[in-house]
Amino acid sequence: MSRMSAPTVRPIHDEDLAAFIGVQRTAMLHGPPGDDDVAARRALWPAGRALAAFDAEGTLCGTARSF
Repeated sequence: MSRMSAPTVRPIHDEDLAAFIGVQRTAMLHGPPGDDDVAARRALWPAGRALAAFDAEGTLCGTARSF
């Protein structure tokens, strides 16, 4: 059995936003975000107030955001 590595946690970048929203929507049993969803949130969410966890392959796998 292989050992899991700890995720890397960092503030999201603009290119992470769609995946960030997708992880949150998946947790709420919704489908992936559309371009309009991403654009609307981009205008409202300061990127520095959102953190994401990335697995060893660089896939976004967890989110945290302050309101």
